[in-house]
Amino acid sequence: MWWRRAMGPETELGDLHRYWQYGTSPLAAVKAGRNLNLAAIACLLVAITPANGPLLQRASSATQDAVTSPTVLHINSTTSLSSATGYIAGRQLAPAFLTSSFANIVQQFYDRTPITVKDTGCPSNAICNGRLRAAGFAVNCSASSFDFDSQLHQGTDVGSTYVDAFNIAFSWNLMNGGIQLNTQYRVPMSSDLSSCIGHIVIQNCTLEAATVLYPVTINGNQSTIALDQESTVFDDTPTNITTMAAFPETNGAPSQLAGYAVSLQNRFNGAALMHFGGAIGYEMDSVGATPPQFAVSGDENPCNMTFRDPLPNMLAQARELMFRTAMGFANETAVRVPVYRTASFPDGFLDDNSTGLETVSGTQTTTTTVYRTHYGFLIGAVALTVLSLIVVLITYHGFWHLGRDVSLSPLEIAKAFNAPLLASEHSNAEADDLVATVGKKHVKYELTGYAGTDVQDKPHSQVSVHGDVIDDLTVDRRDLHFQIVEQ
Repeated sequence: MWWRRAMGPETELGDLHRYWQYGTSPLAAVKAGRNLNLAAIACLLVAITPANGPLLQRASSATQDAVTSPTVLHINSTTSLSSATGYIAGRQLAPAFLTSSFANIVQQFYDRTPITVKDTGCPSNAICNGRLRAAGFAVNCSASSFDFDSQLHQGTDVGSTYVDAFNIAFSWNLMNGGIQLNTQYRVPMSSDLSSCIGHIVIQNCTLEAATVLYPVTINGNQSTIALDQESTVFDDTPTNITTMAAFPETNGAPSQLAGYAVSLQNRFNGAALMHFGGAIGYEMDSVGATPPQFAVSGDENPCNMTFRDPLPNMLAQARELMFRTAMGFANETAVRVPVYRTASFPDGFLDDNSTGLETVSGTQTTTTTVYRTHYGFLIGAVALTVLSLIVVLITYHGFWHLGRDVSLSPLEIAKAFNAPLLASEHSNAEADDLVATVGKKHVKYELTGYAGTDVQDKPHSQVSVHGDVIDDLTVDRRDLHFQIVEQ
């Protein structure tokens, strides 16, 4: 570009200097001001091009990505509850005690111990999902409601000062076979709670033993199985209703659901009764652990207390315990079903044949490291590089007009300015040719004078003389100059 400028019309020496200076110094290019030229722009772009390094670093990042693929799992499960969970007792044949194997399952349920499964086929680095056939419930619920105040209860005209503001009741009897779940809770009917006007919601559910398809999640790394956290009992698909094996209807007889029912009763049954206490006003009496758990609001006035709907949580608890029961019985090395001692079963046990290996078609999700492209940074880095390349290429425009290879060699520049030392050399010689012909000449940059002046340079002199150094010389300053001379 310097040579092309030198060949152009109306070129000033200052232009040649600036083209050289701006092309070699980014600082000078920044200070170019109104003298800004293509050389300065190219220099600045080349100077900031290394900034695309950080941009390219940010253009790609490593992250963890989930990859889902089909898989086939093999899981032991109990498809029908043939094993007894407890015993009935008393004249009413009520559920009373737990079998030893089911007692361990119940304790793990209370402790929220993870359910361990082995050899399912789920890889150790994957989370697997599918639908497992196992013992469960077919659920059927109904609901009703009524308004109440301090004089009305359950929609009758009979005066009453008692209101069941909250109630959870799991029940079971040998005759009906299924588990009953009844809930009742008070919700506010108006913003004026102090008037003790409210609304009671009653819900009744029947949990009938069935074989269902559970949505399950298996952790291959921890070898555990659990119900899908996003699912409910209504997401379970019943495949058939289970007919319970007949056990003797007598005191001490085993039962498939007796232990299950008493475990839910002991853990979750509870009630809150609001009643008039005379001079002290209304009182709220609570029995069991669940009423405080579902209470929404309350202060010194029981009329201000309402409750959340307990049914979804209770169904979830009943569902999990049944799922744990199905998995617990399936993963025991040998499950023997307690029966009433007879001549056919003198030891009081028979083998459980309701457990088998279920094949589950599901999916497995593995975590893998992938690189993601951030196109904003990538485009910025590429644009900066391409722009710098284009501007630098433009500086070579017209090089074919030069006729030969040129450079900014001091010899070639000196020859272009017709320096006396190179006056005898060919005017179109290239830098390499000049080095070959005059490269061995000895030269020195020193203070010299015109002919007839008595000026001598001192050894180790500097490249300039100023101040009283020149004033001490007995010659005219115009007769002095510095130049490179042959020695």
